[in-house]
Amino acid sequence: MAVIKKGLIVFIDGRCSLCQNYKQLLIRLDNNDEILVKDFRKDVLPQGISLLKAERQIAAIDQEGVVYYGFDTLVTAAKYLRWGWFVRPFLLFARRIKIGPWLYKIIARNRILTPTCETGECR
Repeated sequence: MAVIKKGLIVFIDGRCSLCQNYKQLLIRLDNNDEILVKDFRKDVLPQGISLLKAERQIAAIDQEGVVYYGFDTLVTAAKYLRWGWFVRPFLLFARRIKIGPWLYKIIARNRILTPTCETGECR
């Protein structure tokens, strides 16, 4: 696992264009280089992160080893980002009234994955 000075490692699905856009947003807004974004299909997942869950929703692990999935990853990542201080209260409120996780699950369930073709077999 890569060593980062502080912060969060976020695992996205490299076959998901929505996830790729989120990756670019994290990179643009992470002025202090506190977030490392990896593709869970190409990189080894650290102990504690479930491959089955990572296939269904974004996953992250912080420096203390706390694992986050789905909407909780978005809330946690916001505290490391420029403008996160502005967005995070809305995310926390959305989590509290349960609309954030609900919307996240709908979007994650309906995301479009780019098929990969290896040795003539596409999946």
